[in-house]
Amino acid sequence: MSFLDAVAIVFLAVGTVYWSLVLYFTIRVIRSVPLLERMDETGNGSGLRVAVIIPVWNQAEDVAGQVRDRLRDDRPNLEFILVDGGSSDGTAELIDELAATDERVRAVHVEETPGGWLGKVYAMQRGVEETAAEWYIFSDADTHVEPGAVERALSLCEKRELDYLAVVPELYRSSYLLDSIFQVFLRIMLLAERAWAVDRGGGAAVGSAAFHLVRASALEHAGGLAELRFEPSEDVALAQMIKRSGGRCWLVNGRGFVGVHFHGSLREAMVESEPGVYASLGGFSLGRICFLALLLLLLELGPYFFFLPLGIPYHEWIGTAAVILGIIVSILVCRWIKLPLGAAFFFPIDIVVVIYLIIRAGIVCRLRDGIWSWGSFYPTEMLRLGRRFSYR
Repeated sequence: MSFLDAVAIVFLAVGTVYWSLVLYFTIRVIRSVPLLERMDETGNGSGLRVAVIIPVWNQAEDVAGQVRDRLRDDRPNLEFILVDGGSSDGTAELIDELAATDERVRAVHVEETPGGWLGKVYAMQRGVEETAAEWYIFSDADTHVEPGAVERALSLCEKRELDYLAVVPELYRSSYLLDSIFQVFLRIMLLAERAWAVDRGGGAAVGSAAFHLVRASALEHAGGLAELRFEPSEDVALAQMIKRSGGRCWLVNGRGFVGVHFHGSLREAMVESEPGVYASLGGFSLGRICFLALLLLLLELGPYFFFLPLGIPYHEWIGTAAVILGIIVSILVCRWIKLPLGAAFFFPIDIVVVIYLIIRAGIVCRLRDGIWSWGSFYPTEMLRLGRRFSYR
């Protein structure tokens, strides 16, 4: 056996073991994360005051659709704080209209984001300043939330004495390719953040910008949102911050009650992924981003190398088995977030596209030496000072 043959066998064996482990931990995530739809909506939280804080920027369509639709929830002691970050598309007028027609809605306008804050995080902070609620729900404007979701989630928090709860959203049908890309991103995120161990000790923590709850007293004890003022991945950084300060965290699958559309196009996905990839995944290092992308490429596509004529006994059978493992993982994730199973069979095209998005985000942001967020540019050196999220 030549040296190259030996290297190929080791590499292919690692790829097969990798997919076996991915399958194992995916099953652990699915089994350990409960469904919100199975939670009892009656509990100790019914009398608590809850503020739904929704930052918005140039999202008139979302405000007119999903945000307006959320007002159907008639839960007592529920208020909605809509914070506009200086929109120019009519968003500001729409949130004023909602505030004028529903006494539970408060419209807040941020004329200028102060130095030292990302626009979205400052909008969240302004929402906190406008309420005396015992619980905050931070939620993106494009998130669809069914009536009863707030009560179910809050009841769970009170029964289990939680301080933070992330709700993983259902993904509404888009296109098979975009759906498949989302499930790859979600799988990588949940496994990297050890979603199966969030309710235990250690540093495992998962955030959800779509819908996450935090106890007001726990947020204050952890240092408040000022600690995250320059953090692009504010949702998971908030979860980490609460847990490190001694708070109890958990997550649930929100399918049936909380849902989002991933993106309208691949180009949208490219642009929206830039801050998270560059700042959180890559730590502002293009070299690290490229290394991680290459490692992901080799591990995720490892099974396909078994189909090369390398002289390994039964290599086609081993390759077929490893590829089937990858497809099974995709099917499990798609079922878990209620995606059409057809999206699972884009493996490995979806992986190649995800790797492209990662490398592209790193290159674009490195060339800019920073990120764009809410219409403002933030240089890398400024972001480094405020970084709080880390994989650990």
